[in-house]
Amino acid sequence: MREIYPPHYAAFHCIAGACPDSCCKEWEIVVDAESVEKYQMVSGELGNRLRQAMITDADGDVIFQEREKRCPFWNAQQLCDIHGGLGEAALCETCRQFPRVTQDYGDFIEYDISPACPEAARLLMELTPEQWLLSENDCPEVTGSLPEYDGKIMQQRKDQRRILFACLQDTSVPALKQ
Repeated sequence: MREIYPPHYAAFHCIAGACPDSCCKEWEIVVDAESVEKYQMVSGELGNRLRQAMITDADGDVIFQEREKRCPFWNAQQLCDIHGGLGEAALCETCRQFPRVTQDYGDFIEYDISPACPEAARLLMELTPEQWLLSENDCPEVTGSLPEYDGKIMQQRKDQRRILFACLQDTSVPALKQ
């Protein structure tokens, strides 16, 4: 099994209150089952807020009910009350992972950072052509059933990725003109 990382993956760190936007607004934050259990046990005012904010949506997912299109835990300082009150480890999986994205393709796993995050986009745009190299690592084989993918289509995607990264590394191609 191979793990593939883009060049900016390790460099990403959330800039929190200094961010010009926020991942805490205008999307549903799905709360994983383990976090739901943890949040049920939190005491005090924050525990009450957590329990009141968790609702089940039409898809059956537990989410934080938005207030004015924002996460109810995003405070006036543009910081997270859960992170501030309970620490980073207490964040639900959605919040702990974003903007990190993991795609399991069966014979390899690809990790990326979504440019939906302004800091991730900044890192991506600052890469020089020479820096567009994917890192690949061997990882232990996964036991159990693997996702099913059409081998021919997956090979086409791998070929397209190889061509895209070759183009990104080609210093003879001028950048897009404004």
